[in-house]
Order: sequence, then C-alpha cells, then structure tokens
Amino acid sequence: MHFGDLALKILAQEKLSVLLFHAVPSTTTELVNDLTLASFERVIDYVSEHFTVVPLDEAAAALKTGRLPRRAACITFDDGYDSWLSGAVPLLRQRNLHATFFITTGQFDNERMWHERVAHALANHAGPVLDLPGFGLPQVPLGQLQERRRALSMVEQLLKYQPLHVRDKLLHALEASAGTRQDQLCRMTVEQLRDLHAQGFGVGAHTVRHPILSLCDDDDAMHEIGGAREVLEHLLRAPVKAFAYPNGRPGVDFRSEHVRMVQAAGYTHAVTTEGGAANRQTSVFEIPRFTPWGPSDVQMGVQMARNLMAKSRRVMVASSGTPAPDKKATDGRDQRPLVAFVENGAGFGGAVVALQTLLSNSHATGYRYHVVTNMPVGDFTQTAEESVVIPDRAVDYRAMARRVRARLGAGLLARGVLFALGRADDLTNRLPYFLRLVAHLLKVRPAIVHGNNDPSANREAMMAARLLGIPYIQHVRGSVSDSLALPMMRNGPATFIPVSRWLTGELLRSGVPAERIRQIYDGIDLAAQASETTPDLRTELDLPEDTILIAMVGMLVAWKGQDLFLDALAALQPSAKARVIALVVGDTPERGDASYARGLHARAEELGLSDRVRFLGRRNDLQSLLPQINISVSASTSPEPLGLVMLEALAHGCLFVGPAFGAACEVTEDGTTGFLFKPGSAASLAAKLELAIERAASPRAGAQQDGRDLIDRQFSGARCARSTSWVHQHLLDAR
Repeated sequence: MHFGDLALKILAQEKLSVLLFHAVPSTTTELVNDLTLASFERVIDYVSEHFTVVPLDEAAAALKTGRLPRRAACITFDDGYDSWLSGAVPLLRQRNLHATFFITTGQFDNERMWHERVAHALANHAGPVLDLPGFGLPQVPLGQLQERRRALSMVEQLLKYQPLHVRDKLLHALEASAGTRQDQLCRMTVEQLRDLHAQGFGVGAHTVRHPILSLCDDDDAMHEIGGAREVLEHLLRAPVKAFAYPNGRPGVDFRSEHVRMVQAAGYTHAVTTEGGAANRQTSVFEIPRFTPWGPSDVQMGVQMARNLMAKSRRVMVASSGTPAPDKKATDGRDQRPLVAFVENGAGFGGAVVALQTLLSNSHATGYRYHVVTNMPVGDFTQTAEESVVIPDRAVDYRAMARRVRARLGAGLLARGVLFALGRADDLTNRLPYFLRLVAHLLKVRPAIVHGNNDPSANREAMMAARLLGIPYIQHVRGSVSDSLALPMMRNGPATFIPVSRWLTGELLRSGVPAERIRQIYDGIDLAAQASETTPDLRTELDLPEDTILIAMVGMLVAWKGQDLFLDALAALQPSAKARVIALVVGDTPERGDASYARGLHARAEELGLSDRVRFLGRRNDLQSLLPQINISVSASTSPEPLGLVMLEALAHGCLFVGPAFGAACEVTEDGTTGFLFKPGSAASLAAKLELAIERAASPRAGAQQDGRDLIDRQFSGARCARSTSWVHQHLLDAR
C-alpha cells in the first residue's frame, strides 16, 4: 500500500466525500473551459478504485446512524443537461457506479439555464464591445478571446447575485444585443429525465429557476424549493428526497430559514457546494460537496485528502439567523454583538442619510450599534448606543491643493507640490486619526467594523480593523476605479456592500471576486415620509398654483452637474420655459469648494434665468417639499452610485430625469417611469425635460402608488437593514 493510499484510508474513516459535477461535455469551447468527459472518466476511475461509491440517499441515512461504508463517496451532478445521457451516464454504467442528478425544473417549461444563455450570447456577439447602459458593466471589450472570456466571467458573476426579475431583464437585454435566443440551446427533455430515472440513477431537485435563495422573498423561495419537487414527482411518479441549494454556499447563498423550508417541503437530505467531507455530526440537510479535477492520480489524491481535512461551514438550523435581541449575560451586560460604523465622508450628505435610515430600521436585528464620525453630522442618538466624533483633519491640505492647482496647473512642479501636501496630510492628519481610531476600537471592542463611505475615505478604519483582527465590511457608495488600485484596498474588506449594480460592476472590474460582494440598495423610509406635514411651497415662493416645479437636489459640487442643468434650462423652448420654475436645493458640503456655488449664481444670471431659477440652499424639510415637486432631475457628469433623492422622488410620484449611466438606469425605464438623457449633453437633457414637462402638465393617475410600490419592493429601509444584518451574521458565523 502506498503512503498516499494509507493517508486516504486514515483520513476517510467515518467520513463521506460527495463529488459535484455539471455538464462534463465531450469537448470544451473556446469560451467555456468545463471539465471534459475524458477528465471526468479519469476522476471516476480514481474514485472507484480508492473509495466505495454509494447512492446519496443511502449515504445520508448512514450518516445519521454512523454506519458509513469504508471510504464512502457519492457522485452528484447539478442543473440538467441533455448530454448526460450520451456522455456521463454510459461511463457510470460501465463501472456500475451510482450517481444522483439534481435538476432545475424550469427547463421543462422551455427555460434554459441562465449561465448557458450568457455563454451563448457572448460567443455569438458580433460587436467589438459589450455596451448595455444599466447593465452594470459598461464598455466591456470583446475583441480578443481573452477579453471575451473575461467578459463572460464578469457578466456571470454580476447576474448570479441579482433577483430573478432583474436577472431576466438583463438576460433579455444581452440576448437582444447579441441577436441570440434561448431556444437555440439544447435542454433536457421530460423523456430524458424519465430515461435517467429508469436506469436506476437518483434524481433530486435543484429549484425551478436556479435563483440565489438568500435574494428571494420567503414565498418565492418556498416555491422554488417545494415547486421543483412537485414537478419532478409528477413527471417521474416517484418520490424525490434530495435537494441541492443553488450555488450552495452556506450563509451566503442560503440561510437557516431555507434549510427549514427544505425540511418543510418534504426532502430528507440536501447538499451544498461547501468543500469538506461529511461525518456523523454533519446535518443531512447541509452535506458538503466538492469537485476534484486531477489531472494525475497523485494530484487527485492530494485534492481528495485536502478535502477530507477541510472544515465545512454551515448555517445553524436552530438559529433564527440573527442574534437574540435580548441576549444578556448573568451579570446583566448586553451580549449582543456590537457593530461599529465609521462615517468618514466630506460632510452631511447621502451616505449619512443612508446610515440614519439603515440604523432606524435595525432595532430588531439583534445587534448593538456604535457610530464614529469625523465631524458632527447626522443624529444617531435614537438608533445607536453611542455616537462619537473623532476629528480626522487638523490642517486643511485640500484647500491648499485647490490653490496649487489653480495657480500652477497640472505641470511637474504642481505634481511635486501636491505629492508633498499628500504626505504632509498623511503625517499630520491621517496618522493621528488612525491612532485615535485604534485606541477607540480597543475601548469599545466591536465584533465588526463597518466602513460607511468608500475604500479611500475609510482607509484608516480598514487598517485599524485589520490591525486588531476585527472583521471589516466596506460599504461602497461611489466609484472605486482609483481607490482599489492597491491590493491592500481590494483585499482588506471581508465583504463589500455596493449600493447599486453599477458599483458591483466596478468592483468586479477591479478584481474583487463575486463571493466577497453583496449588493444591497440603500433604503428610504416611506412611513416616516408619510407622517410629514406639507407646507405649501408655491405659496412660500409666491408662485401660481399651476406652476410646474423642476427640482435638482444635492450638494453643490461640480460632478453633480448643476451647471449642466442650468445650460439645459436655457436651451428649453420658450413655451416650455415659461411654464416652469427650477429649484436648486443644496449647499456646498462642509469640506467643499464654495467657489462652485458662487459660479452657479453667476451662470444663472448670464443665461438670463434669474426669473426661472430659485436657489433654496440646504433644506431640512425636503420630505415635505418633494410631494409638491413635479420633476426631479439628476445631471451628474459622473455615474451616480445611487441617488437617494431619485428614490424619494419616485416614492412621491415625481417624474425623474437623469443621465443614462450609473444607477439611474437601474431605477428608471426611459419613457416609462422617467426619462434618461445622454450624459454630459445639455441639449439631450433639455429635450428630455420638455417631454417631462408635457407629461407633468397632465400627470398619470396612480403614478405615486407605482413609485411607492417600487420602493417597498426593492428600496425600503427595512429591506436594507435586514439584508445588512444577514451580511453581519454571515461574517460572524465564518469566524
């Protein structure tokens, strides 16, 4: 007996190795590099020689009793492919090996697997680039084979973690762009399913449409889990006992409530994609699986041995998915995990408002919250145990940098001076802030540190958490193309939470794997908005009741595009211009450049808009004003990550006009729920404003309810808080 065989024999005692395969085609394509049939044959030859292959249902029963056969192994397949009957099945029968095939039942209603549709579309896309506004991956090159492979990987990772209705919409857009249809792909037929079962192989359920269960509402998740079993049992006239979780990572792709749904649906066992081997302590509803690939027997043995030694994560079936809200120690101290949010932005703005809404909806999540800000912004007295200010700036080098750029331009001397100012900022501002933050975190001892802004703004928070060995989560609320250039910034956070699909795409392009990304839209609180009183804005501004109000709300900074908005107003047809008053709501942020705001006032006078534009400054009664606004505008010159004002406007039935990039494309359908213009084009914005003005003159009945339904379905504060608490819980469970 070789040493490797002896090691496997020892490691495999009272353990079950479950192998996972998918299509196993006879040959690979240029674009998709699957495990081929020849490689699969080498794997099963090795397994049949070194392990005892048993049916999965027998192995699951033996796990409970501790009577597994010597070096037990099972073979499983996921999804459902017509090629199985001519490829993998004959090889298994030749060796008298049993396997269980987990089937998605949507294909029996002519729906192909979503990732097969993506590969087919990108393989046949004729364009040099994939350019679909709102897709989340603008301008993806397709010219070279490696570029096309990278595009396939990014599109698959992006679509994998989208709700079903979003995934469907994006798939249709991709297929329309490529000129492909899903009926051009083969699928498993009912006859092939019955043939597979008649040959003695096991059949299990793999949901109806292969969604990520953790993204589904409870009713939808139960339909996916139980509905697949009902379809298979109807078609086979036989019981179906086994279930496979789509994508299958515990705590990420499914949670404890989904395990309970699997039990309630009548299954007797279920498998994950978490690596490792099962033993007597393993729940039969979370049996781990992995895929060995060889290519040699020695490498196969190493892979099998490593898997036998791996520790598998699982969700706690007895848990509710969040810590108990009243968890107390015997001495009366609150034992709920503490999450420390670090807000380190440029002042009061969308990130602060989003954090306030998140925490105000988090009272039932079972966590305690602590907020650290770099300046007095926001009111967290009712939602956090404590809110402290740790200043991060003793010297304002940014103002100095603006003066350097204004006087020296972009030459070599300017770059040298700016570099020196940056290092001075590190020494006199950021280093002292980092040390104070470390000392504070040592004092409060959080279980998780959660950066609320973006990687560059929260750099010190990430470094402090890493130094102290505390799990770190990074919210992403703006472009990361520059801030993730350093590997430290990409690798530091355990999880990134982008607030839009566009930001998810940026993270993927920057090299962050999909497994560390959990997209969660910021939420707004409809209940709080509904309780607001409503002073009459037109009376305040001395305007006729039939005046159409167009509002642009946001901090007065150049990239927000208030100057573009003014140019578009000036380009309106006289008949349209005479019917409207434009409101610019907002002020220079605490650490912004006030010269931009002064320039806007001068620009309005220069364009002859003094009687058409009102600068209202910062308003604390925005929720009272929005119901009286007819049209809400975003004119950002850089993609907007997710404008809360856009969501609030939709909730109040306002028409929204925004640029056709960034998150605006995810929320607005051009011509239906609003209008999208060519980014950076005043003429295009003016044309869309004229369409919006016409519609505002005769508003559609039910528009406000449609907007509120959208917010409640996808952008509610409660949904945001619940999803964020799941990320916190998964991070703690993984420790």
